Amino acid sequence: MIARLYFRTFKQPDMVQRMLGTIDTHVMNRIAAVTASLMVYVPHDHPNRMVELWEYPDDESMAWVRQSMQGATVIPDAMLPENEIHNLDLVLSHNADWE
Repeated sequence: MIARLYFRTFKQPDMVQRMLGTIDTHVMNRIAAVTASLMVYVPHDHPNRMVELWEYPDDESMAWVRQSMQGATVIPDAMLPENEIHNLDLVLSHNADWE
């Protein structure tokens, strides 16, 4: 598994909501064609920030998603956040049964 963590900082909290709408409209249908997981969080104490955790089963799937996003204008220029991106290695996992 490959994971990438994005910390996005926007100028204003309303831009986070606009970005969430953009992700829902433009990104989710693009990644449906490949096995990928996306979780998006907004910290309570920093409403102008967004945290995205992407998980891919392999390099090929990650490359496909990244390639499908290139050239697509999914983030309007006025919303361009400051981004901090990290590649992650899974070192421990426990998944709770939420049912």
